[in-house]
Amino acid sequence: MKKLFAVKKVYTVLLLLLTTLSSVAQNDTITPISEVTTYYLIRHSEKDRSDPSNKNPELTKKGFYRAASWAEVFEFIPLDAVYATNYNRTLMTASPTAMAQNIQITVYHPKEKYTDSFKESTAGKNVLIVGHSNTIPSFVN
Repeated sequence: MKKLFAVKKVYTVLLLLLTTLSSVAQNDTITPISEVTTYYLIRHSEKDRSDPSNKNPELTKKGFYRAASWAEVFEFIPLDAVYATNYNRTLMTASPTAMAQNIQITVYHPKEKYTDSFKESTAGKNVLIVGHSNTIPSFVN
């Protein structure tokens, strides 16, 4: 008896699914419920700390390799925009990926991250954001 009830339940679900698909096919168009925006958030690669007085260091050799590996990670992910702060380490981290996807890097101010204009300009897009240990958590939150 339980098996028969389970079979009837499966048939009911299938009938409902077919009815839904049939109505979609008749309408020819599907209106999306909402846009999907995807943010890829990464911290800059290893910075050169050899000169402690340098407030805007470049990447180390290891950092350059890591930045290049990010381009490989995003090779099959079509990006619409790449954002970075105006620091050598973030720009150098974002550059290989931006160049590989033929996208110009958009600079954002570290204190003005997830603003209304940012949300509006990135809505419905795939966006790479390169930041710092104190900016990336703010985007996530």
